Amino acid sequence: MSSSIYLHKFHQGKEVAVSFEEVIGFLAKYGTPGVGRYVNEVTFAVNEIAELANVVGSEADGALCIAISRPLIDDQFRQFVFEAMQFFGFSAYEDAFDRAYVLRDGTNDLPHELLTELSHGIQEVTRAEQLWPCSGKSHPDNRERA
Repeated sequence: MSSSIYLHKFHQGKEVAVSFEEVIGFLAKYGTPGVGRYVNEVTFAVNEIAELANVVGSEADGALCIAISRPLIDDQFRQFVFEAMQFFGFSAYEDAFDRAYVLRDGTNDLPHELLTELSHGIQEVTRAEQLWPCSGKSHPDNRERA
């Protein structure tokens, strides 16, 4: 498992910016946004979601992606990612480029360069449980730290 997961919006092979303020507002439901020069960072409670989410972009130009550092893969994380995918139209992939997760009909929007890096291809998802599936239930003892 990788140490970072990216939530990124693409359309016809190009990255698309979304509202920076809406992304920070979404992340604030789960964690604590930074202030001042750290306005693009959101931290999470210990053993929830991840260590840190970094919004790539700016208030003026919009958010290009969310980089999630050291995610804790459990049901809460899967639901968090799926909700972000639905709300913003994000795709999700790891820095190891194992697989990209997309919503229905999102396959054709991924850039060719990303597609060629994916060792296990693309998976369309219709529910949170399809993201980073594991054999165990989401019990604190069965969660994976990416």
